[in-house]
Amino acid sequence: MGQYFVANAVSVATGFLSVVIFVRVFLPAEYGQLSLVTGAIGFAVIVGTAGLPQSAVRFHWSMEARRVEREFAGSLLIGGAAISALVSVAFALGPQAALGMEDGGIAGLLPAAAVGVFWTCVGDLLVGVPRARHETRRYNFGLSLRRVLALAGSLVLSVGVGLGLRGFLWGLALGEAVACLVLVAAMRSRVVWRFERAMFVESLAYGGPHLFVVGAGLVLSIVDRYVIQLLLGAEAVGVYVLGVSVAATLSGLITRPFNLFLFPAYTKTWETQGASETSALLSRASELFLMVYIPLTLGAFALQNQIVALIAPGDYGTGAQVVGIVFLALMFHGLSSVSAAGLYLTAKTWRVGVAALGAAILNVLLNLLLVPRWGVWGAAVVTLISYAAYYGALTALSYGILPIPFPVRSLCRYLIAGAIMVAATIWVVRLDLVPLLLGPLTGLIAYAGVLALVDRKARAWALQVTGRSVELRP
Repeated sequence: MGQYFVANAVSVATGFLSVVIFVRVFLPAEYGQLSLVTGAIGFAVIVGTAGLPQSAVRFHWSMEARRVEREFAGSLLIGGAAISALVSVAFALGPQAALGMEDGGIAGLLPAAAVGVFWTCVGDLLVGVPRARHETRRYNFGLSLRRVLALAGSLVLSVGVGLGLRGFLWGLALGEAVACLVLVAAMRSRVVWRFERAMFVESLAYGGPHLFVVGAGLVLSIVDRYVIQLLLGAEAVGVYVLGVSVAATLSGLITRPFNLFLFPAYTKTWETQGASETSALLSRASELFLMVYIPLTLGAFALQNQIVALIAPGDYGTGAQVVGIVFLALMFHGLSSVSAAGLYLTAKTWRVGVAALGAAILNVLLNLLLVPRWGVWGAAVVTLISYAAYYGALTALSYGILPIPFPVRSLCRYLIAGAIMVAATIWVVRLDLVPLLLGPLTGLIAYAGVLALVDRKARAWALQVTGRSVELRP
């Protein structure tokens, strides 16, 4: 998991820089419109990749055993690029109303957005190959290159050239295109560039349910901004998305490497060691995830106003109220990767999609009820409720297949240590001693110290990190 943390550091950093830069470039209403467009692009990318990155991970070990893994990778890339092109054309011809834009402004954005859809799809397919192969250095290079070039292109064309929203989208497409060409050149001798129909059809059959699952998951994550657009307007969307982006960026420091590590790890364990060891692996993974995530959640609640004030102009200030709540909601989203494991492993992935779609419907209904009363704070509360319901549904659906005990006692210890951490952080912040640096550092030291005293597994993990071998027992 540590290797994947490093692999995603650049992605998180560029995401954070993108928020810091573009909230200063665009007014809240413009930023809200941009978030609506990029949300639609994200959905199109899911359709365009057709679940093939998940297929690459799922079938890698069996293709490696058959010594046809390079042919398999080539078939996924060629077939996936063809599907991506079709989806991009359909996206360019889609209805204007789908993105919620006003005054026909979408007419100038659609070409750039459609090109961005294609190259983003291809980029996801290309970095999916080293991920499936557990080549973390190559994955790190590919993901970092894509993120840096996309940010640079968007910045140059939107700010440097002065093209505004269109420049952002054209720059995103250009950066992804250049990155993809570099990755193809670097991968040319590691892939057999030949289309094997049987391999591709098998992968598409497995990826199809994932398309529904991931698509429903994305709908759950972005549908609130469209409801806010409908009820409150684009400016409220911009303020809300700023808070969500801050929470997602900070959460991504943990959830992205955790998710990237988890699926290949439990898939391999299931195939090589069986259900019992897989359950044990997932239980340890969820415990480690909570140990790291709980203090960050409490810290997000304690410092959300200071964080938003530091990175965004005053027009976005009200977005601070959603940071902590959304950060907590994303904890349930991260844990859902654990609870859904049994469904993925037994080819019952459609149940994951049903759970996500049900949570998305709940999200829409509650947003229609609460957003008119509580504004963007109500949307954040609905996000928390929806993700908690999603996690609960997955846990119930998967428990009979692969039961994974929830670490309740460990969670209690983490909360106690986290409360002490928050107290220490607030105490230092009130001294006005570099609050966003010294305060959290003091809090983390307090958290680590308390855990070292009260939690045996935390001590064992710390010793393992320092290179000392310790046996972890249930």
